[in-house]
Amino acid sequence: MNLESFNKRVPFNDVSRRYASLESLKVEISTLIERGPYLNGEHTARFQENFAIYIGADYCLGVSSGTVALELALASLQLPKYSKILVAANSGGYGSIAIQKNQLLPCYIDVNENGILDPESILSATEGVSAVIVTHLYGQTIQLDLLAKSLREKSIFLIEDCAQSAGALIGESRAGSFGDLSTFSFYPTKNLGAIGDAGAVCTSSPLIYQRLKKLREYGWSNRYFAEIAMGGNNRIDEIQALVLNLQLKKLDGWNIQRRAIWSRFKRAAEHSSLRLIGSNSESFVAHLAVIETESRESFQNYMNQNGIDTAIHYPYPDYVQPGLTTEPLRSSLPITERLCSSVVSLPLFPEMTESEILRVENSIANYPS
Repeated sequence: MNLESFNKRVPFNDVSRRYASLESLKVEISTLIERGPYLNGEHTARFQENFAIYIGADYCLGVSSGTVALELALASLQLPKYSKILVAANSGGYGSIAIQKNQLLPCYIDVNENGILDPESILSATEGVSAVIVTHLYGQTIQLDLLAKSLREKSIFLIEDCAQSAGALIGESRAGSFGDLSTFSFYPTKNLGAIGDAGAVCTSSPLIYQRLKKLREYGWSNRYFAEIAMGGNNRIDEIQALVLNLQLKKLDGWNIQRRAIWSRFKRAAEHSSLRLIGSNSESFVAHLAVIETESRESFQNYMNQNGIDTAIHYPYPDYVQPGLTTEPLRSSLPITERLCSSVVSLPLFPEMTESEILRVENSIANYPS
């Protein structure tokens, strides 16, 4: 490792590297700018078709962000006001925002040691619940084959939040193919990222799909005729769809690279007090490298001194944030609260250089226990 590379900080992410040498992409975007259309064109149609096939759903609808995807997914179910939605409280608040926007009520239950909901915990808490949002957090996945069947028998809707798990496998099927609906974020730092905000909703229900189409664009069934309420301007734009079409071809390879980097960090942490959340399975696409540590502040200071950027996903449970919910908890959620106070995310993205990976690896291995 030369002195120049050591003196540079290791960024938490650097999405500009993904596009540095993509001259063909620049040409295609220039052509789109010159010719249009900028909305509802061939790139959107092609991406929706390709992504639905990739996920294993009958339909995909590109939308303006992952949060909007969750909002529209809930709106498409047409649930009575104040229906209860089961959700985790440690995944950034996006599910809670969607619940609030639809005038529904969040029902929080505790997560397991890896920060995700257990199917058994979900099934034991479904009384009076109309829908469940499961978040495949950090690139992990929740086993959904039996859970989806059980919820269907109880007439409870299942929404998969796949914002951090694009491309992950659950058995032989993709995350996003089990629920009544699945939602995706294509924020630039995601495994499948756009060059701005974008998202998608997938479903295999023709009825839900038709509602989603109307909700995406003002509630219209025909132009300027709003047939259903809660519609808005929620479209994906053609530039994002163009970029996503090109990126989709590379997603599986990028996920392999992410998992390889994560595995190196995992080995480095084996003889320390640090715990790296995730697995070597294809059900994990290593969206984030999340460490649990007894002293987050000390660990972040240590990494900062070593020139390595870190982040926290996520520091506050949804239920302590007055902007997300006013519903009091029925009981404490000790694992949720412990993880929110102890997790730290390390740099992990496919374009990391070998010297950057080594610096993170060595810093983990040498962290004083």
